[in-house]
Amino acid sequence: MDINYNTIIPAFMISFLITFSVIPLIISYSKKKKLLDVPGGRKIHTISIPSLGGVGIFVGFIASMIMWSDFEQLKAMKFVYVGILMVVFTGIRDDLLPMRALSKLVWQITAALTVVHFAEIRLTSLHGLFFIEEIPVWMGYMISVFTIIVITNSFNLIDGLNGLAGSISIIVLLAYGVWFYLYQDIGYVILITGLIGGILAFLKYNYTPAQIFMGDTGSLLIGFIISVITIKFIETNSALPAENSLKFTARVAMPIAILIYPLFDTIRIFVLRLMQKRSPFSPDKSHIHHLVMRLGFSHLQTTFILCGLNITVILSCIALKEWGNAINLSVTFVLCLAFAVVLDYRLSKAFPKKTNKIKIFK
Repeated sequence: MDINYNTIIPAFMISFLITFSVIPLIISYSKKKKLLDVPGGRKIHTISIPSLGGVGIFVGFIASMIMWSDFEQLKAMKFVYVGILMVVFTGIRDDLLPMRALSKLVWQITAALTVVHFAEIRLTSLHGLFFIEEIPVWMGYMISVFTIIVITNSFNLIDGLNGLAGSISIIVLLAYGVWFYLYQDIGYVILITGLIGGILAFLKYNYTPAQIFMGDTGSLLIGFIISVITIKFIETNSALPAENSLKFTARVAMPIAILIYPLFDTIRIFVLRLMQKRSPFSPDKSHIHHLVMRLGFSHLQTTFILCGLNITVILSCIALKEWGNAINLSVTFVLCLAFAVVLDYRLSKAFPKKTNKIKIFK
């Protein structure tokens, strides 16, 4: 079935308009019931703000899916939607009454297994990463679930700045969306388009001064869907013949490039916390967006800087699409290292007496 704008635009508009209309109601209800994110600790905001924006994104997104996906598409992706419902309910529960990290992880693993086993969206190979191709089925299950958990939580971890998680997710979704549009996969185009519409409507209320946060509901929803799209992209791209113009030779490096900021910040934070003998899930103000803001940049400026890093890495890997994983991963690493070194240098100049406390590497 050919994809045309008669499908894309309505799917986007329905999601955007419903989310745009629902969020003011959520803001009003949250304030009335005092369902607010209170400032303090690692949080940047100074006033209590509603944190159920993810519910609005979900309502707009799911309405768009129901209206613009035909029965066969809904049937084919039914277990993906079951997984989405699991992470959404986990997010709502955590936003209303904080859950233990282990409980959240159990629900995320259950949602991931649902997609991996029943929807059969899983990695069947390492696709040349570490020069490894074929892997046993059980290992494919394990790596797929791990991939979903890491990507899902990476968006949860970067959601600490007005507009950042939403803006980064739109960049990621657009990169995948263009590819699936050219590939003519209508199911994933509608999925991506509907989610973009909901996120854009949410950002209207989330950019500084923020009226609402997406909360765990939003970040887990977005991260989970993007993780599923990532695995689908890897497997679909790898199955293309070598002469196909859409094929990326760097079958794993390209999705890493698309997701570079969430992955870069998440890996860095986990390593630093483990080196400090702390739980990798313990909150603090050592995320990259915290460090950039210490240089005097506003919420919006910081968001643009980090989005710029993500876009630069994506475009670099697109330019090197004929090269393999090793070259593309090397370029990605060099670009991230250059950004980190410049940020480290600027911090050391701005805070010469506190360098050891706030450097990006320690």
